[in-house]
Amino acid sequence: MSQNVENWMDILPPDYKEFHITCQNFDPVILAVYTEVKKLFPDVWVNFINGVRRHNWCGYRTPNCTIGAPHSAHKIGAALDLHSENLSGLRKWCMSVEGFAKGIMRVETEVATPTWVHIDTMSPNPSKWKDKTKPYVFYP
Repeated sequence: MSQNVENWMDILPPDYKEFHITCQNFDPVILAVYTEVKKLFPDVWVNFINGVRRHNWCGYRTPNCTIGAPHSAHKIGAALDLHSENLSGLRKWCMSVEGFAKGIMRVETEVATPTWVHIDTMSPNPSKWKDKTKPYVFYP
């Protein structure tokens, strides 16, 4: 997996140069998961679609970002908000045993994220995580 910024521009924030953000700032597991997701769902995107930036903060979130929780997994490079034409298939895979085996630990509920799929590698609260064979589905 290349650590070249051009190959990973999709997950970088718009101010990545100001904060010296590179792929080195991401959890290597989330990078591996994104690589796998792109193989299975070739149209998936985070911030860019067809070379055009549509979102700014769906990957890494720098201190300049005012959206989301202050201690979000995005702030430590452990989360991605995925977009796809096949959103239901993508969500189903991310919430599956296979998604968990690749490293997805948590997925936000569809109620909170109806137009994208939030995935992260943060450890779920063990007392709330009933089926430990699949990612924990949570409401933010």
